[in-house]
Amino acid sequence: MIASDLVRALLVLGFLAVTTTDRLWLLFVLAFAQSSVGTFFSPARAALIAEVLPRDRLLPANSLFDMSRVVAGVAGFGAAGALASTSSSLGVVFVADSATFLASAALVASVRAGGRARHAPDRGRILAELAAGLRLVLRTPILGGVVVAATVAMFGLGAANVVLVPFVVEELGASEAWFGALEGAQVAAMVLAGTLVAAFASRARPTRLVTAGMLGLGASVGAMAASGSAWQLMILLFAAGWFVTPVQASVTTILQTAVPPNFRGRA
Repeated sequence: MIASDLVRALLVLGFLAVTTTDRLWLLFVLAFAQSSVGTFFSPARAALIAEVLPRDRLLPANSLFDMSRVVAGVAGFGAAGALASTSSSLGVVFVADSATFLASAALVASVRAGGRARHAPDRGRILAELAAGLRLVLRTPILGGVVVAATVAMFGLGAANVVLVPFVVEELGASEAWFGALEGAQVAAMVLAGTLVAAFASRARPTRLVTAGMLGLGASVGAMAASGSAWQLMILLFAAGWFVTPVQASVTTILQTAVPPNFRGRA
Protein backbone atom coordinates (compact mmCIF):
# COMPACT_ATOMS: atom_id res chain seq x y z
CA MET A 1 0.00 0.00 0.00
CA ILE A 2 2.80 2.41 0.88
CA ALA A 3 4.67 1.65 -2.32
CA SER A 4 1.47 2.09 -4.34
CA ASP A 5 0.84 5.51 -2.80
CA LEU A 6 4.43 6.67 -3.32
CA VAL A 7 4.48 5.61 -6.96
CA ARG A 8 1.12 7.26 -7.64
CA ALA A 9 2.36 10.46 -5.98
CA LEU A 10 5.23 10.57 -8.48
CA LEU A 11 2.98 9.72 -11.43
CA VAL A 12 0.57 12.53 -10.56
CA LEU A 13 3.47 14.99 -10.66
CA GLY A 14 4.21 13.66 -14.13
CA PHE A 15 0.99 15.29 -15.35
CA LEU A 16 2.78 18.63 -14.96
CA ALA A 17 4.85 17.71 -18.01
CA VAL A 18 1.74 17.70 -20.25
CA THR A 19 1.89 21.34 -21.30
CA THR A 20 1.10 21.15 -25.03
CA THR A 21 -1.10 19.09 -27.31
CA ASP A 22 2.03 17.40 -28.65
CA ARG A 23 2.45 15.78 -25.24
CA LEU A 24 -1.14 14.64 -24.95
CA TRP A 25 -0.05 11.04 -25.46
CA LEU A 26 1.84 11.29 -22.17
CA LEU A 27 -1.45 12.01 -20.41
CA PHE A 28 -2.84 8.62 -21.46
CA VAL A 29 0.38 6.82 -20.49
CA LEU A 30 0.42 8.39 -17.03
CA ALA A 31 -3.30 7.75 -16.47
CA PHE A 32 -2.85 4.09 -17.49
CA ALA A 33 0.17 3.69 -15.22
CA GLN A 34 -1.55 5.33 -12.27
CA SER A 35 -4.63 3.12 -12.62
CA SER A 36 -2.46 0.02 -12.96
CA VAL A 37 -0.46 0.81 -9.84
CA GLY A 38 -3.67 1.68 -8.00
CA THR A 39 -4.99 -1.87 -8.47
CA PHE A 40 -2.43 -3.06 -5.89
CA PHE A 41 -3.93 -0.83 -3.21
CA SER A 42 -7.40 -2.36 -2.79
CA PRO A 43 -6.40 -6.02 -2.17
CA ALA A 44 -3.60 -4.90 0.13
CA ARG A 45 -5.98 -2.64 2.04
CA ALA A 46 -8.52 -5.45 2.42
CA ALA A 47 -5.81 -7.83 3.67
CA LEU A 48 -4.54 -5.23 6.15
CA ILE A 49 -8.01 -4.60 7.58
CA ALA A 50 -8.49 -8.35 8.05
CA GLU A 51 -5.18 -8.48 9.96
CA VAL A 52 -5.95 -5.53 12.22
CA LEU A 53 -9.62 -6.10 13.09
CA PRO A 54 -11.48 -9.11 14.54
CA ARG A 55 -13.85 -11.02 12.30
CA ASP A 56 -17.03 -9.48 13.72
CA ARG A 57 -15.82 -5.94 13.03
CA LEU A 58 -14.98 -6.42 9.35
CA LEU A 59 -18.42 -5.64 7.87
CA PRO A 60 -18.88 -2.30 9.69
CA ALA A 61 -15.27 -1.36 8.94
CA ASN A 62 -15.65 -2.10 5.24
CA SER A 63 -18.94 -0.22 5.16
CA LEU A 64 -17.37 2.84 6.78
CA PHE A 65 -14.44 2.64 4.37
CA ASP A 66 -16.70 2.60 1.32
CA MET A 67 -18.76 5.43 2.76
CA SER A 68 -15.69 7.55 3.51
CA ARG A 69 -14.30 6.83 0.04
CA VAL A 70 -17.44 8.21 -1.58
CA VAL A 71 -17.46 11.29 0.63
CA ALA A 72 -13.76 11.90 0.05
CA GLY A 73 -14.26 11.55 -3.70
CA VAL A 74 -16.98 14.20 -3.74
CA ALA A 75 -14.92 16.47 -1.48
CA GLY A 76 -11.91 15.95 -3.74
CA PHE A 77 -13.82 17.06 -6.82
CA GLY A 78 -14.96 20.16 -4.99
CA ALA A 79 -11.49 20.96 -3.67
CA ALA A 80 -9.94 20.48 -7.11
CA GLY A 81 -12.51 22.82 -8.63
CA ALA A 82 -11.84 25.44 -5.96
CA LEU A 83 -8.07 25.22 -6.47
CA ALA A 84 -8.39 25.37 -10.24
CA SER A 85 -10.65 28.42 -10.13
CA THR A 86 -8.53 30.38 -7.65
CA SER A 87 -5.05 29.54 -8.96
CA SER A 88 -3.29 30.97 -11.97
CA SER A 89 -2.02 27.51 -12.92
CA LEU A 90 -3.64 24.08 -12.88
CA GLY A 91 -0.34 22.65 -11.73
CA VAL A 92 -1.25 23.36 -8.11
CA VAL A 93 -4.09 20.82 -8.40
CA PHE A 94 -1.67 18.03 -9.35
CA VAL A 95 0.76 19.04 -6.60
CA ALA A 96 -2.04 18.91 -4.04
CA ASP A 97 -3.20 15.53 -5.40
CA SER A 98 0.34 14.17 -5.10
CA ALA A 99 0.48 15.41 -1.51
CA THR A 100 -2.65 13.42 -0.63
CA PHE A 101 -0.96 10.19 -1.74
CA LEU A 102 2.08 11.03 0.39
CA ALA A 103 -0.19 11.68 3.36
CA SER A 104 -1.92 8.35 2.73
CA ALA A 105 1.43 6.54 2.67
CA ALA A 106 2.39 8.16 5.98
CA LEU A 107 -0.89 7.15 7.62
CA VAL A 108 -0.66 3.56 6.36
CA ALA A 109 2.92 3.35 7.65
CA SER A 110 1.64 4.17 11.14
CA VAL A 111 -0.63 1.11 11.18
CA ARG A 112 0.80 -1.88 13.00
CA ALA A 113 -0.81 -5.21 12.12
CA GLY A 114 -0.50 -8.14 14.45
CA GLY A 115 -0.23 -11.76 13.52
CA ARG A 116 2.43 -13.82 11.87
CA ALA A 117 5.19 -12.32 9.76
CA ARG A 118 4.86 -12.59 6.03
CA HIS A 119 7.57 -13.90 3.75
CA ALA A 120 7.84 -11.81 0.60
CA PRO A 121 7.71 -14.02 -2.52
CA ASP A 122 10.61 -14.06 -4.97
CA ARG A 123 10.09 -12.25 -8.23
CA GLY A 124 10.11 -15.52 -10.10
CA ARG A 125 7.19 -16.78 -8.02
CA ILE A 126 4.84 -13.88 -8.64
CA LEU A 127 2.93 -15.68 -11.40
CA ALA A 128 2.84 -18.85 -9.31
CA GLU A 129 1.42 -16.89 -6.36
CA LEU A 130 -1.24 -15.36 -8.62
CA ALA A 131 -2.13 -18.77 -10.06
CA ALA A 132 -2.47 -20.19 -6.54
CA GLY A 133 -4.88 -17.41 -5.64
CA LEU A 134 -6.98 -18.03 -8.73
CA ARG A 135 -7.11 -21.77 -8.01
CA LEU A 136 -8.37 -21.02 -4.52
CA VAL A 137 -11.18 -18.88 -5.95
CA LEU A 138 -12.17 -21.56 -8.45
CA ARG A 139 -12.33 -24.38 -5.91
CA THR A 140 -14.13 -22.39 -3.20
CA PRO A 141 -17.85 -22.09 -4.04
CA ILE A 142 -18.53 -18.93 -2.04
CA LEU A 143 -15.52 -17.14 -3.56
CA GLY A 144 -16.43 -18.24 -7.07
CA GLY A 145 -20.00 -17.08 -6.56
CA VAL A 146 -18.88 -13.68 -5.28
CA VAL A 147 -16.54 -13.20 -8.24
CA VAL A 148 -19.26 -14.08 -10.75
CA ALA A 149 -21.83 -11.87 -9.03
CA ALA A 150 -19.43 -8.92 -8.78
CA THR A 151 -18.37 -9.33 -12.42
CA VAL A 152 -21.94 -9.32 -13.69
CA ALA A 153 -22.83 -6.35 -11.49
CA MET A 154 -19.83 -4.30 -12.59
CA PHE A 155 -20.55 -5.12 -16.23
CA GLY A 156 -24.10 -3.83 -15.87
CA LEU A 157 -23.18 -0.76 -13.84
CA GLY A 158 -20.33 0.06 -16.23
CA ALA A 159 -22.69 -0.07 -19.20
CA ALA A 160 -25.20 2.13 -17.38
CA ASN A 161 -22.52 4.70 -16.53
CA VAL A 162 -21.39 4.88 -20.15
CA VAL A 163 -24.86 5.69 -21.50
CA LEU A 164 -25.94 7.93 -18.60
CA VAL A 165 -24.79 11.22 -20.16
CA PRO A 166 -26.39 10.72 -23.60
CA PHE A 167 -29.49 9.29 -21.92
CA VAL A 168 -29.99 12.39 -19.76
CA VAL A 169 -29.13 14.94 -22.44
CA GLU A 170 -30.54 13.31 -25.59
CA GLU A 171 -33.28 10.95 -24.43
CA LEU A 172 -34.64 12.95 -21.51
CA GLY A 173 -33.77 16.34 -23.00
CA ALA A 174 -32.44 17.58 -19.65
CA SER A 175 -29.74 20.14 -19.02
CA GLU A 176 -26.20 19.13 -18.04
CA ALA A 177 -26.83 21.01 -14.79
CA TRP A 178 -28.82 17.98 -13.60
CA PHE A 179 -25.68 15.86 -13.22
CA GLY A 180 -24.78 17.50 -9.92
CA ALA A 181 -28.18 16.61 -8.47
CA LEU A 182 -28.07 13.10 -9.95
CA GLU A 183 -24.64 12.40 -8.49
CA GLY A 184 -25.62 13.97 -5.19
CA ALA A 185 -28.71 11.79 -4.87
CA GLN A 186 -26.73 8.59 -5.35
CA VAL A 187 -23.91 9.69 -3.02
CA ALA A 188 -26.42 10.65 -0.29
CA ALA A 189 -28.03 7.22 -0.45
CA MET A 190 -24.64 5.47 -0.35
CA VAL A 191 -23.61 7.42 2.74
CA LEU A 192 -26.91 6.69 4.51
CA ALA A 193 -26.72 3.00 3.60
CA GLY A 194 -23.13 2.77 4.77
CA THR A 195 -24.08 4.31 8.10
CA LEU A 196 -26.92 1.83 8.60
CA VAL A 197 -24.77 -1.17 7.70
CA ALA A 198 -22.08 -0.04 10.12
CA ALA A 199 -24.65 0.47 12.88
CA PHE A 200 -26.49 -2.82 12.44
CA ALA A 201 -23.66 -5.02 11.15
CA SER A 202 -24.11 -7.52 13.97
CA ARG A 203 -27.60 -8.33 12.70
CA ALA A 204 -26.66 -8.67 9.03
CA ARG A 205 -25.07 -11.52 7.13
CA PRO A 206 -22.81 -10.48 4.24
CA THR A 207 -24.17 -13.20 1.93
CA ARG A 208 -27.75 -12.01 2.45
CA LEU A 209 -26.72 -8.39 1.93
CA VAL A 210 -25.08 -9.32 -1.38
CA THR A 211 -28.18 -11.19 -2.55
CA ALA A 212 -30.59 -8.43 -1.54
CA GLY A 213 -28.26 -5.75 -2.87
CA MET A 214 -27.88 -7.40 -6.27
CA LEU A 215 -31.65 -7.74 -6.60
CA GLY A 216 -32.15 -4.11 -5.59
CA LEU A 217 -29.48 -2.87 -7.97
CA GLY A 218 -30.92 -4.87 -10.84
CA ALA A 219 -34.41 -3.54 -10.24
CA SER A 220 -33.23 0.06 -9.85
CA VAL A 221 -31.01 0.08 -12.92
CA GLY A 222 -33.64 -1.70 -15.01
CA ALA A 223 -36.29 0.81 -13.98
CA MET A 224 -34.11 3.65 -15.27
CA ALA A 225 -35.04 2.68 -18.81
CA ALA A 226 -38.61 3.78 -18.08
CA SER A 227 -37.57 7.19 -16.73
CA GLY A 228 -39.41 10.01 -18.45
CA SER A 229 -37.68 12.93 -16.75
CA ALA A 230 -34.50 13.82 -14.90
CA TRP A 231 -36.21 13.94 -11.51
CA GLN A 232 -37.52 10.39 -11.97
CA LEU A 233 -33.99 9.27 -12.81
CA MET A 234 -32.72 11.06 -9.71
CA ILE A 235 -35.15 9.07 -7.54
CA LEU A 236 -33.99 5.81 -9.10
CA LEU A 237 -30.32 6.71 -8.62
CA PHE A 238 -31.11 7.48 -5.00
CA ALA A 239 -32.73 4.05 -4.73
CA ALA A 240 -29.74 2.35 -6.39
CA GLY A 241 -27.34 4.09 -4.03
CA TRP A 242 -28.93 2.30 -1.08
CA PHE A 243 -27.67 -1.03 -2.45
CA VAL A 244 -24.18 -0.10 -3.71
CA THR A 245 -22.39 0.36 -0.38
CA PRO A 246 -23.87 -2.77 1.31
CA VAL A 247 -22.89 -4.89 -1.70
CA GLN A 248 -19.34 -3.54 -1.85
CA ALA A 249 -18.80 -3.87 1.90
CA SER A 250 -20.27 -7.37 1.99
CA VAL A 251 -18.23 -8.63 -0.96
CA THR A 252 -15.02 -7.39 0.67
CA THR A 253 -16.00 -8.95 3.99
CA ILE A 254 -16.73 -12.31 2.36
CA LEU A 255 -13.33 -12.29 0.67
CA GLN A 256 -11.60 -11.38 3.93
CA THR A 257 -13.29 -14.16 5.92
CA ALA A 258 -13.34 -16.93 3.31
CA VAL A 259 -9.73 -16.52 2.19
CA PRO A 260 -7.03 -18.03 4.44
CA PRO A 261 -4.54 -15.47 5.83
CA ASN A 262 -1.67 -16.70 3.67
CA PHE A 263 -3.78 -16.20 0.53
CA ARG A 264 -5.01 -12.68 1.27
CA GLY A 265 -4.02 -10.24 -1.41
CA ARG A 266 -3.68 -13.01 -4.00
CA ALA A 267 -7.25 -14.32 -4.23
